[in-house]
Amino acid sequence: MKQAVATGWDCPRANILVKLRVNMNETFQIQTIGRIRRMPEAKHYNNEILDSCYIYTFDETFINNTKHEMNTEYDSKTIYLKDEYKNYKFTKEKKSMAYDKRDSKKALTALKEYLKQKYDLTNDKCKNKAKLEANGFIFSDRIIGYTISGKTINSEDLSKENNFNTVTYTEGINKNFHVFEYQNRVRKIGFEMGQDLSNINTIFGRLFCINYEYRDKLLSLTVKDMYAFVINNYDKLLEIASLSMAKEFSQMGMKLPEASTKEISFPNSMIFTYDKKNIDQSESKKNIYQGYLMSAEKRSDPEKLFERFCEDSDNIDWFYKNGDKGEEFLSILYYDNAVKQKLFYPDYIVSIKNEIWIIETKGGFTRTGQSEDMDEFTEKKFNVLKNYIDKYGLKGGIVRYDKNSQRLCICQNKYSQDLNPSNWKILNEVIK
Repeated sequence: MKQAVATGWDCPRANILVKLRVNMNETFQIQTIGRIRRMPEAKHYNNEILDSCYIYTFDETFINNTKHEMNTEYDSKTIYLKDEYKNYKFTKEKKSMAYDKRDSKKALTALKEYLKQKYDLTNDKCKNKAKLEANGFIFSDRIIGYTISGKTINSEDLSKENNFNTVTYTEGINKNFHVFEYQNRVRKIGFEMGQDLSNINTIFGRLFCINYEYRDKLLSLTVKDMYAFVINNYDKLLEIASLSMAKEFSQMGMKLPEASTKEISFPNSMIFTYDKKNIDQSESKKNIYQGYLMSAEKRSDPEKLFERFCEDSDNIDWFYKNGDKGEEFLSILYYDNAVKQKLFYPDYIVSIKNEIWIIETKGGFTRTGQSEDMDEFTEKKFNVLKNYIDKYGLKGGIVRYDKNSQRLCICQNKYSQDLNPSNWKILNEVIK
């Protein structure tokens, strides 16, 4: 067995590994941990205890080296729920196993509407082509690629700037070769929209290709030109596909089934990770867990600011950091524009003067008002959060940090990506 492990041994059913030899080198040790981290059935179970790997050792050097190799410098411990919070109940929304469809017609409509709104497209296909070209899209009957030329002495030269010249090359469409490249890229774009190769190929055909019948066609390309269009503009189309699934469209008119629900309580214990190097190792007085430190990690900057706000505010009774996956954590069901079910896990449950608030934190605003939120689904999440808190008689919203005023702001009624004063209020003035 020792030799098998060393040569790439793969045994997914392995649950426990006990190291008896003391002269194993560091690389060998990390490899063996990697074997045990593999899930027995090649999937996670949405249960923190089952989805975690545990190491028991007295060897501090080994632990530190393992953290370094696994790109984590954080320590962890188990913390326990305080008695006074054990009777709280919440309604968790879940995906319905009876409803798992992905609507290709909705996906087509969403992609079309996104392109029309973003690039001001109409039914005039010639003008549409000109508008897309003005926005950096490439139209050609040839594949356009890029490579670099220059002299390199060793691999370090590859990371240095100005050592190489970028060379553009073109090649004609070869159906025997480029059809596979086209299919590969269409498949990846389709993944962003929850569509298989056949569906996404039909969607592109209806929107872009003259050979497909569709009333609201945006371009009239030949099959050959459509292949080149997709291959040459792959990065743009991949981003557009993802964003088109997230954008809120009033005309989509989706009628969706009710979510299945489950009553949950706060977990009795949790594995808590924290930064031992953080200068603030004080224990939170407002968190519902005994031993919750203000050096909690991993936390985004907005989360750290919000936790500090909770700790310092006289109006907040307690706060709870929700998990981002798992049966034991609060989730809200929502759908993308292809009617694919998704789960949204709000960041915090907070008690403010004995009222329960659900809070989601997002990237902030720069000093010039630019958004730093990287989540394209934020507007959808805001809308389902608002519906959820209205349904269950709660309060809440989305919290972001404004670098200009250096204040946390909250949006509760109508979401806007920009810092519109009619939609965003200073958090401290709302929670009082």
